[in-house]
Amino acid sequence: MVEILVPLSFFAMIFGIVAVVFMARSSGKKHLHETIREAVRAGSPLTPETVIALGGRRGDDGNSNLKSGAVLIAIALAFMVLGWMIDITAGAVGAPASTFPIMAGVAAFPGFVGVALLFFGWLDARRERREP
Repeated sequence: MVEILVPLSFFAMIFGIVAVVFMARSSGKKHLHETIREAVRAGSPLTPETVIALGGRRGDDGNSNLKSGAVLIAIALAFMVLGWMIDITAGAVGAPASTFPIMAGVAAFPGFVGVALLFFGWLDARRERREP
């Protein structure tokens, strides 16, 4: 029974983090809607700039794909360095070192997604340069 608690707690932690993020976003949207409702009741004019200033919509600077891609590639490189360091440490104490290929495989997931996002960001930048 105790052997199952460690992997179960790992997945429970991931679920908990995602749940907290969604609850925080939901709470923020709820407060925004309450503020807008009170402003409408008071008769205040609501322009799009006012709603944006209240936090109703986040502006996209156009580089979100590039930023996300760069972060995911950095995470992939960090996984690979971790595997390499484990292999070096294991080799220093005489243990067989075979962690790097496993960590490189794990790193492939965020790495390939990061490369795809960089590619999409590059395509968006080219399209924006062509459009007048």
